[in-house]
Amino acid sequence: MTARFLSLAAGLLAALALAGCGGKSETNPPAPSTPTMIPSPDTAMRVRASVLLDTTKLPDLKDMTKSLADYRGPAGIVVVFADTTCPFAGAALGDLPKVASKLADYKIAAIVVNIGNEKSDVLAAYARRNTGTPVVYDDTDATKNAWTVTTVPTVVFINGNGQTAYRGEALWKNLAGAVEKATGSKPGSVDFGVAGTAGG
Repeated sequence: MTARFLSLAAGLLAALALAGCGGKSETNPPAPSTPTMIPSPDTAMRVRASVLLDTTKLPDLKDMTKSLADYRGPAGIVVVFADTTCPFAGAALGDLPKVASKLADYKIAAIVVNIGNEKSDVLAAYARRNTGTPVVYDDTDATKNAWTVTTVPTVVFINGNGQTAYRGEALWKNLAGAVEKATGSKPGSVDFGVAGTAGG
């Protein structure tokens, strides 16, 4: 009985590792020989990314409400969708200070959009965590639905032209490839120094 229980538990953990928290993975992890940039699975998202930045208006941890466009850097913005309970989101947020610091070198801003948690849980969680970025939150499903986020963490890089240059898991090497392409940098030149997580 114990062996069967352990086998079922291991299977569940493996499924979570593949799917992330909240549902089906946004993208499949690329094989090592494939390009590092993962295209958006939603063609419409590429068209409306800039509009979504303008229309998504959320409070920060001090209750100041601004649009995501207000946080954008000259070369774009990386939006990290997360929550306070998913271990994969927690791992991605732990990497974020290094990722955000390197993105700033390329004039790309980063922001955490916390979804799916009550305000009190968000405030408590981020009081203990330094993400190296601004944090905003939505305790409704509006942002999740507008951005078609099905799992966390989901990372979206919108370049300086308002186009989705990357959408997928918090695998930072993949994001680095998209940053290199968007900024005209030499392949392999962007190194965040952290691997990220395939969950999400």
